[in-house]
Amino acid sequence: MNTGFNKMVLFFVTYLLVETSFAQSIPKDIDKTKYPAGTKTSKTKKTSNSSNAKPLQIYVIDKFSEGLACFWQNYTAGYLDKTGKEVIKHIYTNADDFSGGLACVKLNDKYGYIDKTGKVIIPIVFGGCSSFSEGLAAASVNDYKFGYIDKTGKDIIPAKYFRAGNFSEGLAAVNIMGGRYGYIDKTGKEIIPFLYSDAGAFSEGLAPVRLGRKNGYDPFPGWGYIDKTGKDVIKPFDWDEVKSFSEGLAAVKMKDKWGYIDKRGTGVTEIKYDKVGSFSYGFAAVKLYNKSGYIDTSGKEVIPLKYFDAASFSEGLAAVKMYDKWGYVDISGKEVIPPKYLEVQSFSEGVATVRQNDKWFIIDKRGNVMNKKITLLYLAY
Repeated sequence: MNTGFNKMVLFFVTYLLVETSFAQSIPKDIDKTKYPAGTKTSKTKKTSNSSNAKPLQIYVIDKFSEGLACFWQNYTAGYLDKTGKEVIKHIYTNADDFSGGLACVKLNDKYGYIDKTGKVIIPIVFGGCSSFSEGLAAASVNDYKFGYIDKTGKDIIPAKYFRAGNFSEGLAAVNIMGGRYGYIDKTGKEIIPFLYSDAGAFSEGLAPVRLGRKNGYDPFPGWGYIDKTGKDVIKPFDWDEVKSFSEGLAAVKMKDKWGYIDKRGTGVTEIKYDKVGSFSYGFAAVKLYNKSGYIDTSGKEVIPLKYFDAASFSEGLAAVKMYDKWGYVDISGKEVIPPKYLEVQSFSEGVATVRQNDKWFIIDKRGNVMNKKITLLYLAY
């Protein structure tokens, strides 16, 4: 399952910001030096509804968010609607999904925010930025120190953090110079002390954290979970890798194998899987001996491990791979869209983007094509 190019992710230490080295392709009628609020950076021509409309060549299309999907052509990104029409021209060298009506985009080595018409809402002046979450977004202007802004671009929390995660359940993991993580609230107040060598977002009241170095040498001690008061809830901190809680369970890794625990730290499956996903709709995708399928929250195998790969359920359907082709199954395990695609995305807002041979399609949950009047050609590198 192709998840597209890396997005800007402000998370723990290795997931702060994915920079790209993409060559820029900016129309001549755009001011290349300044993009203040109100600037229209994108002048997309009206697309004909005729079947003779010029095909759009695309390398990859991400899933839809707030009615639009980010796509990549050559080394630049733009946005499509659900008919396949290019509504925001592909001029950006990095672009994120829309969240709260805004998307973080990169132009001329600077980041800012646009709305769904392509209008610049927050000036393109930042050294880095994240998607909005709970009304705030992390952004950096100088020295790559991050603070938080609101949707008007107003500084809410001063830029003093080396790493800054998205707010989740009222708290955000931040990193100060020296490598320690702690958590702040939306006023910038320190809620959980800076004790951790790595830290993730809160989900269902718990957050994954990793303790600091012991006696100054590697490897780090392992992962565990804390609550919103900073109390160690699941310990000892000996997991090699962990995922956030979802539907009461979290995936944990020990010696290259994965399993699941509940919020008391009790194992609900054996630590035996080669690959796992988070629970969604009561099911989680797992892989064992190169075969993938689904288990329920008791650990019981409910959709046979017969696929070459499998993704998490989204909107009642999950992408599964048989040999070299992808299709979709429902929660009963029924194949509702046969495996015939080379690349797919999870369903979002009732549609999914898929590639069959040399064309991209936007399909609904019955497999019907939404972009019948606009041809989207696959552009291989």
